Order: sequence, then C-alpha cells, then structure tokens
Amino acid sequence: MGPTVNHFYSHLLNWPVLPLVDGKNPPLQFVHEDDVAKAYELFLMNSAESTYNIVGKETITWKEIIERAGKRAVRIPGFVLRPLLGMLWKLHLTEFPPEILDFITYPWVASGEKAEKEEGFSPQYSTEEVLEDVLKNMPARK
Repeated sequence: MGPTVNHFYSHLLNWPVLPLVDGKNPPLQFVHEDDVAKAYELFLMNSAESTYNIVGKETITWKEIIERAGKRAVRIPGFVLRPLLGMLWKLHLTEFPPEILDFITYPWVASGEKAEKEEGFSPQYSTEEVLEDVLKNMPARK
C-alpha cells in the first residue's frame, strides 16, 4: 500500500461507515509500496532463489484502522452482508465482490523473518506508518 497504489483498502476507507463483519476485529499487516520496490531490487541484485513474504512491521487491528481513518464502525452479520454485497456485485453497483470481506473478517498476517535472515530485507515502514501515509494522501476523507 501507499499513496500511489489503487488498493481495496484505499477505496474502502473512503466509505463513511465501515463494517465490522460479525463484530470481528482481525489484526492486519500492510507493506509500503517503497518497501516492495526495495525488496524486489534487493532480491534481483542478490539473485534470490527462494520465496519470501514481504510484509510491514507489526500489525494493526481493523477497529484501530477505522478509528485512525475517523470513520464510524457498524457491526453487520456476515450472513446479511455477504449476500447483500454479492447482489450489488452482480448488479454492477459495487466494485467489491463479497469475497473481499475476508480481508476485514480474518487475520492477514505473515512473517518476514526469512527475507530478513536470508536476504537482509527489513521494511522501512511499520504497518501504522503505511496506514498514515495512505490516509494523508487519500483524495477525500469523509
């Protein structure tokens, strides 16, 4: 993520109210676009031959993201929200398919330890810093 990336979260954070699917508050992890570029460059220079997780430092919960974005959270049961979003998707009234709800319902966290140990990659930005960069560069904060 970052100020120039067109991403699900950057679109979602423009909504005036954000859903807590089934009241869940998963930890999430973001990596900055500059860190991704740095990792690719490092891996190419080192002729890396393995697979690595490129992740940001630390995690942040979905509720914390909602608060930092200055939004209101609404608890919505998944059995209501998923079919509703599915219907809106089929009618071309939303840019999000219902499967995207998994990204705010379940934890999305990985370890970057292997990339650091084997290739010396360590992200410059924490997950919180990535979020702040995205929020300050959003075209409209409602």
